[in-house]
Amino acid sequence: MTNQEKEQIKKLRLQGNGYGKIAQVLSIPKSTVSSFCKKMINQTSQCLECNKKLKQSKGHRQKKFCCDKCRMNYWKSHKDEINRKLDHSVKCYHCDKEFLTYKSLKRKYCSQECFIKSRVENRANE
Repeated sequence: MTNQEKEQIKKLRLQGNGYGKIAQVLSIPKSTVSSFCKKMINQTSQCLECNKKLKQSKGHRQKKFCCDKCRMNYWKSHKDEINRKLDHSVKCYHCDKEFLTYKSLKRKYCSQECFIKSRVENRANE
């Protein structure tokens, strides 16, 4: 791989392109792009917030931040980069309306209003 290709990979990766797209644009194997990017990350690993050099551990997920304070500050100022997907369809216990929620949340009601109405009805039935 030439130095020019390496620079192009860095540039395309910083623009947010994936390994497959970069490989397609530069006409080189995806595995070559992937290997180069992973080596590049290990060599130039810095905190995204304060640019402090990070010590990476082999066999563990790559660190992006040096501490919790930097992590919190970064995500507060980069809310548009947070990847959240409403991907879990649930039926409201009160009104039977379908609504989307995060899979990790165990929501039962579509709204605070339905929750309150359900509690009032349950108390009346007791």
